[in-house]
Formats: sequence, C-alpha cells, structure tokens
Amino acid sequence: MIRHLEQDELAKLLPLSRQVNAIHEAEHPKQYRGDAKAEEVLGFFADRLEEGGLIFVAEEEGRICGFLLALPITRPATPFLHASKHVELDQICVDEACRGKGI
Repeated sequence: MIRHLEQDELAKLLPLSRQVNAIHEAEHPKQYRGDAKAEEVLGFFADRLEEGGLIFVAEEEGRICGFLLALPITRPATPFLHASKHVELDQICVDEACRGKGI
C-alpha cells in the first residue's frame, strides 16, 4: 500500500534514511555527511513537510519498506521561460530487505 506519511510518524523514516545516506556517503564522501544526528534528520523532514513537501511511504503488513519525498517547485516567469510548477523527487529509498520485490 502507498500512503502519505503523517508528521507524527517521521521517526519511522530514520532507518531508511540512514540506508540511503550510507550509499551516497560511500560513493561521494566529500559531498555527503554520515554524522547527522536523528534530531537533524527529523528536523529536515519536518521542515520539508512545513514547506509543502509530501512524503509517501510504501507499506507491507504494517511495516514501512520505502519512502519518497516530493517537493513542489514553483518558478516565476523570466524573460526566457514561462512560469512553471512541477514536483521534484528529492529523496527515494526502498529498504534493503525489500529491494527487488517490485516496490
């Protein structure tokens, strides 16, 4: 099942966020930090929700096995481009134990 994650469930993202960040840090240690505290991570996700972001989770048997953070982007018109609205996929993760299962 895919559903929205509620603000009071943010802590459920911590294990998955650690997994995906570890992959990024291993590949790009000069760009990605591996020392973020849980409070910082929770604050990051809370701020994104407050800014209008949406977090979708994939759930199987009551267990969150993946998430996606979508951020709405609004760009004003410029002399070259029309105004636009779109969604940016900021973060996506599927739990290591659930990968390869079509989630």
